[in-house]
Amino acid sequence: MSDRVSLVIASHRRGAKIGPTLASVLSQTRVPDEVLVLNDGGFAETREFVAANFPTVRVVDDLGGSAGKARNLGAKHASHPLVMFLDDDDRLQPHAVETLLQTLRTFPEAKAAFADHTFTDHTTGQHVPDHHRSVASFHRLTWAKPRKSTSDAKLYDRALYHPMLRGGLLQQPWLVARDVFLSLGGFDERYRCHEDWDLYLRLVRADPIALTDRVISDHLVEAGREHVSRSADLEANSVAILRKHLGLAIASLDLAAIVILLRRLGLHHKAEGDRLAASSLRAAWPAYARSMLCWPFDVVVAIRTLAIWPWKIVTRRRASSIEVRT
Repeated sequence: MSDRVSLVIASHRRGAKIGPTLASVLSQTRVPDEVLVLNDGGFAETREFVAANFPTVRVVDDLGGSAGKARNLGAKHASHPLVMFLDDDDRLQPHAVETLLQTLRTFPEAKAAFADHTFTDHTTGQHVPDHHRSVASFHRLTWAKPRKSTSDAKLYDRALYHPMLRGGLLQQPWLVARDVFLSLGGFDERYRCHEDWDLYLRLVRADPIALTDRVISDHLVEAGREHVSRSADLEANSVAILRKHLGLAIASLDLAAIVILLRRLGLHHKAEGDRLAASSLRAAWPAYARSMLCWPFDVVVAIRTLAIWPWKIVTRRRASSIEVRT
């Protein structure tokens, strides 16, 4: 496979603030062969700033929508067989592109390469120097035995799929074979968040991927932009993705995946019931019932569902009799 790289950045009304991101891209030890900025809504300030300060960067105006839609358009416009994705407010460390390419060279059967990054939330002051070692949930990476490994990289097959169903483990920036990305349908444009998790799940089901523990970028959450990851759509998208992959698991008779997904859906509906119960037990009952249907082994949910059910019937009959009398 050729090692020529198109780097795609989906940008939402960024203007001059995209400067540090592009500067980090063009300061690489191995500069990408092409850099594309997908300019949400044709934002004039971004287009003009890039043209004046980074003339080698190609700006593609898009009609707006989700980040996934912009990235898909970027992959279609890309000129090279490898596509790398980067957020418009993150920064690459100088060895990022070289590291991902080297990871693919180490495991030529891999169709995509991922790495680690730092995380800094300027709204809370939280800083994580690396996810793979510092964040407890990333220990799930050890649940899947790699097919091959070196001192700092691993090749995974579909065994990684089950640990990933419990939550995202792969991260941007990442590098993928363009033809593989397009064959998978790219990002699902229905989702405004968690669309990357859904795509990574589909990718690891279909093809081997390579992962290195090296930190290659700095992921930043700026004040005023945190709404993207904390939006009201977050949970709804999670449930939709879990249902989508439950359908895939049932179709392929993947019993382990079915169990994981039903359990996770049960927990989502239980949490929904707990929120609704604070104001209305009657409103909470359908959520608890859905939780019990997904995962009937949760004793607490079963008790709440069965306890509320007779009360729900009585109150409904009482309301009906009052309506009849009036």
